[in-house]
Amino acid sequence: MSTHSEQTLGTGGKCRDNQGLSHHFPRVPMAGSRFHAAAALRLALALCLAAWAFAGAPPGAGPVRVFNASDGVPQMAIYALAADHQGRLWAGTLAGVARFDGQAWKAVEGPPSRYALLVNANSMTCTSDGAMWIGTRFQGYLEYRQGAWKVHDLQAGLPINNVNQLIESSRLDRSGRRILYGATHGRGVVAYQDGAWQRLGGDLSEERTFCLLEREGALWVGSARGVWILEQGRWRPFEGNGALADPLVRALAESTEPDGSRSLWIGTEKGGLYRWRKGRLEALPMKERMGNTSVRALLGGGDGSMWVGTSGGGMAQISGDQWLVRSTHSGLQSDFIRCLAFTPGGPDGSVLWAGSDGKGIFRIHSGGWRRVTVPWPHADPRVQAFAETRNPATGQPVLWMANTCLASLEQGVYTIHKPNAGPVSETMRSLYAFPGEQDLYFGMGNSLGRFSQGRFRFWSEKEGFAQGTVRVLAGTRDARGGRVLWIGTSRGLVRWDGAAFQAMPPPPGDPKPSVRSLDVDGSRLWVGTDKGLACLEGEAWVSPPVLANFPPVGVHALLQLRSDLVVGTFGSGVIHFENPGGSGGHHTFTTRNTPALRQDLVYDLVQDGAGRIYVSSPRGVARVDPGRGWTWDNFSTEDGLPGMECIKGSLFRDSRGRIWVGTEDGPAWLEPGTSTQDSVPKPLVWESAVVRGRSLAQGERLSHRDQGVRFEFRLLTGHREQDTVYRTQLVGLQDAPGDWSGLSYAQFPSLPAGRYTMLVWGRDYAGNQTGPLAFPFRVLPAPWFSPLAWGIYAVLLGGGVLALLRLRTRVLADRNRELMERIGSATREIEQRREEQEKLNRELVLLNLEKTQFMGIAAHDLRNPLNTIILVSDGLVTGDLEDCPPEIGPWVRKIATSAHHMTALIDEFLDVNAIESGMSSPRARAVAIQEILDPLASLYKLRLDAKGQVLVVEGEGRVLADPNHLRQILDNLLSNASKFSPSGAVLRIRVIPGPAATRIEVIDQGPGIQESEKANLFRRFVKLSARPTGGESSSGLGLSIVKHLVDANHGRVWVERPSDVGCAFCLELPSTTEG
Repeated sequence: MSTHSEQTLGTGGKCRDNQGLSHHFPRVPMAGSRFHAAAALRLALALCLAAWAFAGAPPGAGPVRVFNASDGVPQMAIYALAADHQGRLWAGTLAGVARFDGQAWKAVEGPPSRYALLVNANSMTCTSDGAMWIGTRFQGYLEYRQGAWKVHDLQAGLPINNVNQLIESSRLDRSGRRILYGATHGRGVVAYQDGAWQRLGGDLSEERTFCLLEREGALWVGSARGVWILEQGRWRPFEGNGALADPLVRALAESTEPDGSRSLWIGTEKGGLYRWRKGRLEALPMKERMGNTSVRALLGGGDGSMWVGTSGGGMAQISGDQWLVRSTHSGLQSDFIRCLAFTPGGPDGSVLWAGSDGKGIFRIHSGGWRRVTVPWPHADPRVQAFAETRNPATGQPVLWMANTCLASLEQGVYTIHKPNAGPVSETMRSLYAFPGEQDLYFGMGNSLGRFSQGRFRFWSEKEGFAQGTVRVLAGTRDARGGRVLWIGTSRGLVRWDGAAFQAMPPPPGDPKPSVRSLDVDGSRLWVGTDKGLACLEGEAWVSPPVLANFPPVGVHALLQLRSDLVVGTFGSGVIHFENPGGSGGHHTFTTRNTPALRQDLVYDLVQDGAGRIYVSSPRGVARVDPGRGWTWDNFSTEDGLPGMECIKGSLFRDSRGRIWVGTEDGPAWLEPGTSTQDSVPKPLVWESAVVRGRSLAQGERLSHRDQGVRFEFRLLTGHREQDTVYRTQLVGLQDAPGDWSGLSYAQFPSLPAGRYTMLVWGRDYAGNQTGPLAFPFRVLPAPWFSPLAWGIYAVLLGGGVLALLRLRTRVLADRNRELMERIGSATREIEQRREEQEKLNRELVLLNLEKTQFMGIAAHDLRNPLNTIILVSDGLVTGDLEDCPPEIGPWVRKIATSAHHMTALIDEFLDVNAIESGMSSPRARAVAIQEILDPLASLYKLRLDAKGQVLVVEGEGRVLADPNHLRQILDNLLSNASKFSPSGAVLRIRVIPGPAATRIEVIDQGPGIQESEKANLFRRFVKLSARPTGGESSSGLGLSIVKHLVDANHGRVWVERPSDVGCAFCLELPSTTEG
């Protein structure tokens, strides 16, 4: 028996749930932009595919990356967005300007202002000469060029400081520069030409103007009185103004029609959206499509479509008569969109950004996975398995999802089926339906279940099924066409013909098989167990040649390809066998490939209609294309996955070719036809090049004193920046490029004299490579080693010799010849020693550079295997992984403890490396010590409780220091205090403020410090006679790091012995009264 309920998602293909409409939004570049035309063609094709693929699609929210204050955005109300000439995105807010450098948002400090709200941006425009112009509310136009600001305000000739959009026209002034036009809030339109601002008089001279557009040689202006046109020096109103429901025009834009003609788009404050084409004004059905009529932004795409941002209705892409709407009902975080912009990058060649009114900046993915909200009547978002049947009455496919109950999705309607018998507390696993039939089979704990004609039935030990936990199901037909269900359990393989259960004998070499995967290959059944792979033919185990060399690894997934077999393993990645029934070879794909799998632990495998294979794991979904040389792509949450932890048994392909996956944070589906392999190289730009704290120009010649050169570079991928890697080569010092790493900088503490060229390559998440990017410069030799100096030395030496020759008599001629020989020998020796010294200097520079790169790469490469060890060992410790014998528990805990210790040790080595490379310079500010101590005390509570220790904090004060450095100092001292104090000890942190310096004491109850050991107390890798009381580890680096950080913040640190027991580590830092 079962109970069921229905949840209607909508009709006519518009499936609704709490996410609302589900649509697809391809990215398209702006018309007239500097993006490649190929990107526009790709996006036009993506739009056509979206319209076809998502017609009647299941519900689901597309991927959106949100950037807010935690990412460095100054304020959440975004009033303007624009890409600069290199492709970086700029954002204007109520509290300033920020720039996205391809990795993070960085605030751009504006010019000095007497207003509290600095750079209150209304608009942004990048001109063809590389300058960024910002229209502000209080400061006029701000021009940012090559790192310097220029203010255009009342004093510079503007009639008002409150200004809106600025555009660059095609007209030239007398100096040959393009004329700039600006819209003002109450003083009409202004023009910047011949280095001065001019106010355009006429009908709009005292009017509020908001937007500008150059069209057919004329200037079009959106104002509070509709649209006006400036043509040949005369103003005239737009002939369609009378048909506008609201005369206040907020946005103007153009698009290209299929016949090549140009259409004008007009967005009004409250009267909706209009399109003017071929002499006819058309009011678009914005109210009906979006439920809103307030337009805030328009952005034309290279394929002729138009993006619309609204105040309260979200955003939409309009292509012809088709609307693709995105709002809070379909996963967008806000319905209030103020501005839109494109930047290069992303899978399609361009990236769409939207600025919201209060929710930050949205980066919108055109394809990707669509997140689905499950219909369960409880809070668990997981789907354990999928299956599909077909409604015999309608012929429509029915998608089934399983958790503790079943849910069917048919034409936008969810129906819930709850079992009221059987092990109802268990979750269902491995849904299976025989092709063309309606019955569903599933595992539920130690029982086999079936759902047929609205009723549940269960078989357990009482009904003859006593084979352990059901993990996987597969179906075949016998010789008479009868159904045969194969059941993989934790105790072996079971055959069921609908009448009796038959436990199959174990395969050779595996007396207690724990079955994880099944795959039918004609008359053969491939069986994956915790100990390897087996093959059943008929009712007998056979040994195809592939099994002879199969490694002893757990097999979690099997996928049959024509004549090949793909195997997903537990810890050894994916293995591809060619002709497994014959003598074909095999290939292995792991985390060590390039591009690599994210995880060597594989859950499931499935193939789409194009032959690409999808792999689910504890770290997302990967896709490989055998037709393109087995190239891999890894999906993450930025691609729309609800979470990275997939669920075993929940990767599925439906009858329409969509790929479904279940994660710990909910299910999602992917339309493979709209998610093609990214093959677009991304822009690679210099972020900075500095020497001794100042900017370095390309081709610059540095003196011998200019040491400490540092380069920063960015690959503007616009998607999954965390997967970007770089490699570099300094030609003139390095003979070949280095290894790929995630470091986006290169630094050289010292360089010998010579000519150099810095080369950089970048590679994005999909393996697309860009570069090299070149930066030439030269280091001049020291004056005393220059050719002129050597010439002077030679002249002086020759003059001395000549003087001696004149003073000496002919009797001394032999001695003079001997002296000249000695001088020549000495000169050669000096030159030889100089060359040896330069060679040693080069070798030292290379060794220091290799050491720094090794530390960064080693830390990055060591974390991946350590994270895998921690993941598996923690899972075994907590019991999340099944079938773990209890006798190995202590060993697993030792493994987990050692892995966590290694991770902490890597962090300490990175701190030492940062200190040696000079990257730990403090950023001092006024810090309340209590703001550091409170979270630190909370962090240490569990550790202290484990040893029965108590932490007492006394006093408070404010110091001038780097807060991160202060947190690290106190963390190291408190860690040592706990580590060397006995159980039940009372640890004290005492703050004693003073007028010039504040003293902080960390007092423990350990054995103390011997006088003979104080001299080496703060040296690296020094371990004293005292030992940790709880078996903790110690690297000998903590106090040396403390000493360096205290010195860097102009303080001092020492140790005292307050009593017979314990010691007090004391530090003094400058006091401050700043709030």
